[in-house]
Order: sequence, then C-alpha cells, then structure tokens
Amino acid sequence: MDKIEKELFEQLEKQLSIIASCGKKLEAENKELKEWILVSERLPEFDKPVMVTFEDYPESVHLLCIQDVGPEVWLWCEYKFGNINDPSNYEAEGEYNPVKWKYLPQPPKEEGD
Repeated sequence: MDKIEKELFEQLEKQLSIIASCGKKLEAENKELKEWILVSERLPEFDKPVMVTFEDYPESVHLLCIQDVGPEVWLWCEYKFGNINDPSNYEAEGEYNPVKWKYLPQPPKEEGD
C-alpha cells in the first residue's frame, strides 16, 4: 500500500469510527425516547415538558414539566394551554407525584424539510 492509499485508509477508518459513535449516541437517545423512566431513578431536565403517569392512574398520561423556582426548590407544573413545548404554558397548581416520565416525541416534519 503506497502513502496516499494508507492516508486515505486512515481517514476512512476515522470517519467510520465517527459514524459508529454517532450511531451509538442516536441509539441511546432513541432508547430514552421510547422507555418510561422512574421518577425515583432520575428526573427530567428543567423546563423540558414530559409525559407522566401516576400510581393511582397508570393508564392515564399527563403533560408536566419541572420548573426551577428557587435555590434547590423545584415544582412539577401541569400543561395548561398553547404550545406544549413552551415551559411558560405550564402552571404549578396542586401537588403532583408522578411515578414515571418520558420525553415527548418530536413533532412530525413538514414535507420537503
């Protein structure tokens, strides 16, 4: 193998490694989107709307997000109106104790996007 072929082969190996790494990252993200996560194991990011279930109503799904309201203080807030991805459309009313949560799926893309 001459010098140019060797350099091309090394570049190809690097690109394949990057592609494999991206594939693993996407696989992990897809798994997280598909699986329900126990609140006792991990909480979602602040201001990121999620679907939740409650122990008393496991077949029912609600939209909540966690909002940071002060030093080491946060609240589960319920979706009220408007764009579900906008955290300002969530309000803290009552006490929420979900047992599982899951990130919302991405909205469908318009044709041609």
